[in-house]
Amino acid sequence: ATVGDVFTYTIPANTFRDPENGRLTVVFLPDSLPGGLGVQGATVTGRPLAAGQFTLRAQARDSLGAARVHRIPLLVQGAANKIPVVAGTLPVQTAFVGQAFQYTVPTSAFYDEDGTIAAVTLTGTPSAGLTLNGAKVQGTPTASASFNLTATATDNSGATVNTPLTVNVVRINQAPVVANSIPAQTATIRQAYTFTLPTNAFSDPDGTIASRTILPTGLPAGLTASGATLSGTPTVD
Repeated sequence: ATVGDVFTYTIPANTFRDPENGRLTVVFLPDSLPGGLGVQGATVTGRPLAAGQFTLRAQARDSLGAARVHRIPLLVQGAANKIPVVAGTLPVQTAFVGQAFQYTVPTSAFYDEDGTIAAVTLTGTPSAGLTLNGAKVQGTPTASASFNLTATATDNSGATVNTPLTVNVVRINQAPVVANSIPAQTATIRQAYTFTLPTNAFSDPDGTIASRTILPTGLPAGLTASGATLSGTPTVD
C-alpha cells in the first residue's frame, strides 16, 4: 500500500478451513489497522495515512464459536513524489540594445503539490552581451535578436518540470546628430538665390539619414523651401 492512495484487500476464501467443514465467518479485526484504513467484513479498505510496517489480523470463527486469528503483514510505503507543475506561462521579456537588462524567473512560476520548489535554473544560448546565472538572465545586449531559453524547476525530491522563456532584444532608435555645422548664408535682394543642405550636414548613429528638410517658417519674402533646398529671389532685407 502507498500513503494517500486507495488500498483494498479481501481475505481469500481459501485462507481458512474448518475441519468439520462447517461455515466460517471471516473478518478483519479493526484494532490491527493502521490509520486511514477501515474494515468491511473480510475486506480492509481506505487510504493509509502513514508509512510503516503493520500487521493485520484476520479472524475466522465457526458456527460453534471456535476462532483462529491469522496475521497478515502490510507494508505501507511513503507517497510517491509528484512532479511539480508550471503555474503559468512566463511572459515574453524585452531587452534593449545597449541597456542593462535583468530578469529572474520567480519560483512562483511553478507549483509543487507535495513539497517545495528547491531551485529554478535557466539553460540555453542568450544573445551577445547576456549571460545566465541560475534563474537569472542578465547583461547588456549588443545586437538585436530573439531567443528562447528553458526554465527548469526542481522540487525538494529531485523531480523537474520545464517551461520556455522568450527574450526579444530590440534596438532603440537614436536621433540624428549634426555632423558639420552649416555656415551662415548670404542672399542679395532681387537676385536669385539657391541653397541646398549638404548631405554630410547630419549623421545617424544607428542608421542612415533618410531625408533632409528646411522648415518653411520664418523665411524672408521671396524665398521658399522645398525639401532640403531653399530658393527664390528675396524682395526685402
